[in-house]
Parts: sequence; C-alpha cells; structure tokens
Amino acid sequence: MKGDFDNPESYINRELSWCAFNSRVLEEAIDPATPLLERFRFVSIVSSNFDEFFMVRVAALKRRISEGDLSACPAGFTAHETLAAVSKAVRSTVSQLYETIEQQLIPQAVAHQIILHSYDSLNPKQTAFVEKRFEREIFPVLTPMALDPTHPFPNLLNLSLNVGVRLAPPSEEENERYALVPIPSGIPRLFRLPSPPGEHSFILLEEIVRRYLSRLFTGQEIREHTVFRITRDAEVELDDEGVPDLLEMMEGELLKRRTNPPVRIEVEKGISTGLLNFLLELMPVDKNEIYTHTSFIDPRFLSTIADITGLDHLRYKPLPPQMPAEFEQQEQIWPLLREKDIVLHHPYESFDPVVQLVTQAADDPEVLAIKQTLYRTSGDSPIIRGLARAASKGKQVTVLLELMARFDEERNIEWAKHLEKAGAHVIYGLVGLKTHAKILLVVRREKEGIRRYVHLGTGNYNDRTARLYTDIALMTADQGFGMDASGFFNTITGY
Repeated sequence: MKGDFDNPESYINRELSWCAFNSRVLEEAIDPATPLLERFRFVSIVSSNFDEFFMVRVAALKRRISEGDLSACPAGFTAHETLAAVSKAVRSTVSQLYETIEQQLIPQAVAHQIILHSYDSLNPKQTAFVEKRFEREIFPVLTPMALDPTHPFPNLLNLSLNVGVRLAPPSEEENERYALVPIPSGIPRLFRLPSPPGEHSFILLEEIVRRYLSRLFTGQEIREHTVFRITRDAEVELDDEGVPDLLEMMEGELLKRRTNPPVRIEVEKGISTGLLNFLLELMPVDKNEIYTHTSFIDPRFLSTIADITGLDHLRYKPLPPQMPAEFEQQEQIWPLLREKDIVLHHPYESFDPVVQLVTQAADDPEVLAIKQTLYRTSGDSPIIRGLARAASKGKQVTVLLELMARFDEERNIEWAKHLEKAGAHVIYGLVGLKTHAKILLVVRREKEGIRRYVHLGTGNYNDRTARLYTDIALMTADQGFGMDASGFFNTITGY
C-alpha cells in the first residue's frame, strides 16, 4: 500500500483537477437540455470561476516560479510544468466557451427575441437613444489617456475593461501614437434598448464607447481600437507574526492588490501586432499569458440576460425554500428549541429561522449575550443589522470576523468597523489560523437560570447564498452543545 501512496500516478494535480471541474460546469451550458437562460448563467459562472482561478491559483504558481521553487506536487508536477499544463487546459475550455456562446446561445437567443446588438445593427430610434445616453451618462465620465514618455502608464484596475487606441502620427517624421480609454465601472455594462413588445434588445457599453472614440480624440485619425482586460495577482499573504493591528495590515495589503503584477491579458482577435506589442511593453507578461477571444471579452454580463423578467419558460422552474413546519406554528424561537433540536437543510429549507434567531435575540430583553463567527455575509446583511442593534442596546456582542475571506476582505473590514461603532467586540481572526467555523451562541436569562441556544452550520451566515448552496445546520438548546460553544468562544477571545 505504501508504494501506491508514493506513486505520482496515484494523484491528480490540484490545478488541473480544478480546470476539469470548470470544464464540467461548461458542459451544463453546452447541454441543449438545459433551459436557454440557465445556459447563459452557466457561461457566466465559468467565466467568473476562471477569473478567480487566475487571480489565486495561477498567481501562486507564478510566485513559486519567481522564487525558484523546484519542488513537485504529489502528482509529480513542478510549478513550471503545472503552469504549462494549466494554460493548455484553460485554452481548450475557453475555446469551447466562446464556441458555445457564438454558435449556440446567441443564435438561440435571437430566436426568442433576445438580441445583443452591434452599433451598426441599431434602428434609427435605438441609435437616437444611444446617442442621448452617451451624451448624458457616458461621455462625462470617460477619460482618454495618452501613452507616451510624458504620460506614465496608468494603474489599470484588476478585471477592468479598456479600449486600446492606435492613432496616426501627427507628421510623417513621427511615429504612431497610442492611447487607452478605461471603460467606466460605475455604469452598467449592458444597456437595454427601446424595442417592440416581446423583444429584448441590448448593447454593450464598450460598443458605445468605441463608436464615439472620435469625440475623445478630436481632429486625430484613429487607425485601430480594441478592447482588452488584465487580470492581476490578487492573493493576499500576511506575515502576521508580531503584528500590532491586523486590520490595518489587511487594509494595506488590499491596496497592494491593486498594483500587483498581471497574470493574464485578454485581447480581441484581430488586434495588430504593433498595438499588442506596445501593450506588452507596458504590461510585461509571458506569451502563454495572452488570451485572444473571438468575441466580447468577459462574458460575466450574460448573467444579466439570464435574469430578464417575464421569460420564466426559458429558466428552471423555481423551487422556493420551504419554511419548516415547526417555525410556521411558533412565533418565538426559544420554546421551540427548548422542546427539541432542529436540523435545517439549505437551500431546500429556508434560512429565515437563522435570521430569526439573531433578530429575536437582538430585541429580547432577556438575552444577555450573542457570540458569532462570520466568514462571508450578504451586502445588506440582516445578520449584521441584528448584531449591531443588539450591541447598541447594551447586550454583550462578540464577533469573530475572518478578514482572510478571499475577495470579501474589504466588505468584512467595513462590517467590522460598523459593528465596533455599534459597541460590539470584534476579533479579526487568529494569528496563523483561518477561521472557517460557523457557530452562533445566544445566552438568555430564563426562570430556570441561564440557558444557551446554539446554531452550528456548514454554510456562511449569508441569507443570499443560502438560497443557492447546499448546507446543513443544527439549532439546539442542548446543554452540552452550549457548554462547548462557550468554551470555543472563550478560547478564541482569550489565549
């Protein structure tokens, strides 16, 4: 048996395994049995998954290579070999992705009167609409940026779209000039166009910007324009030994993330060698990190099309979460949990009982303390609001808020400050450890004495993702669970 565990052929490379997983997600978009708008959603998911994969996994491989790490994974791949294999696997899946979009999804959408327009395909009414929107909403926020020795290359935001522009030289003795126009992130990328009843017509923001580039480069000859996007290393590595303020250190690391080196550049097919080489001089990456796409870059916007109202026949039949019968019959949660333990299975059963536990605890004068771990929460979290309200009412509120929740770090910092301002005691994780436990403890004064109510779950305290992800949770007033929960929180708040 020992020989089997030592044999690299007994293992699958972690990064290649992830690529295979994302390929299986794409299969859901390729499958004609999947409803059309759900296929759009799966394409968006695949694209989003690849973004995170490059920002984290590929970035980590590049760091290992730059550090001279020659060690091999259990499957026998060095970082350099893994990166080469990953590039090949990703290109294969991305090629399938765009083939699916262009040859299947877009034509089938048109058959259902869902149309993604180019500017030249607009009718006069739509053209007038776009011109008006450009003048009022888009033009004021556009910033053309010259790229020459007197204009340093701007710090392009991670995953932001940009238009690269090649301009004619001002005279025969001079060279061509280059510029770029960042696509504003504060404006919706997908513009809905006026259209006849039953038709859903859209145009992309970058399509509008490209059409009106002459307004930004008045009196100059535009020889070429192309959309491109960069993906930066977004991994946060904290050396937290002896750190006096973990929150301040995390804020500093997040600022660094904005200027981390690129790990991928996506460009449109047809970009000239001159423009591409110029961009690569400013954003040095290896050739295998350049991805050329046959149509629009970043298909994540297709999830917006997937959410078009009034087209339920093109989506899966909704399966709303069910409220457990016990909670429908009982307004107060305390007598219910004193009577028996309750197991919840999300998303099939509602997350509302968990929110109810926090909100009732916040407003109940007999509740003395609430202690909770938080990893990821929703944008307008009822859990956070309940904890803040409890703290403002003088209850002892303790929150272990994990700052190292990838890509939710900034949001968690905001929540931490909000809770502290309300009077809660917030801990920012433990040095050397990542807290992924999901536990909620409510301490309540009752006739029989102090009683503890506990919620334990596999899912984050996020009322939105609880409608999507499969998780299981236990709600209990069992004394043993309560003592364990108290011991857990005493350990992480003390030494």
